[in-house]
Amino acid sequence: MVGVAQTLIAIDKGERTAADRLPASVWPRDVTGLVAAPDVYLRGLAYLHAADPVRAMADFQWIIDHPGVDSYSVVHPVAYVQLARAHVATNNMPKAIECYETFLDLWRDADADVPILVAVKAEYAKLKN
Repeated sequence: MVGVAQTLIAIDKGERTAADRLPASVWPRDVTGLVAAPDVYLRGLAYLHAADPVRAMADFQWIIDHPGVDSYSVVHPVAYVQLARAHVATNNMPKAIECYETFLDLWRDADADVPILVAVKAEYAKLKN
């Protein structure tokens, strides 16, 4: 069985189909909660890095639609960032802007120097110009 970490490493090395080798049982789609969301997030990330934004979108949207018992988990708002990036990859800029704005609203009280917040603000500014 191939693990998530090994899959991400393989994708970084250029194996764009590595995410397809993961067994379906690793990715529960009928569970809402914290157990499933991080796994689904990692698969979405694997698909996004493998240049398969459509499949990535499905995973990030699933997380957004199923916040589980802890909608304040970092996985939930960061799914908006990854969904925005997937929309950028499919050239759907209005949806990307909407996702970035949702994330920025959710993190409006975060420290200004948090790396993902800095990155998102830069990506968002590029889209708005």
